[in-house]
Amino acid sequence: MGYREIGIGAMTFARTFIGTAVRMAQDLGMHRNVEDWRCPAQDRGLSSIPNLAPRNSEERRRIWFGYVVVE
Repeated sequence: MGYREIGIGAMTFARTFIGTAVRMAQDLGMHRNVEDWRCPAQDRGLSSIPNLAPRNSEERRRIWFGYVVVE
């Protein structure tokens, strides 16, 4: 929605939509490096939950930097 607003020249609305998206992405941890993430159960030896797949990590990184470029 933010890109659409940029396209039609409504920069105030674009900033609102993009700002909201960035805050939501931060709440989801999109700005953090996922390579060092561990499940708390792994630390106690209770589970063998793997880290995110490399493809998922790359998708998260691209989404975050897409927000950074627009902002």
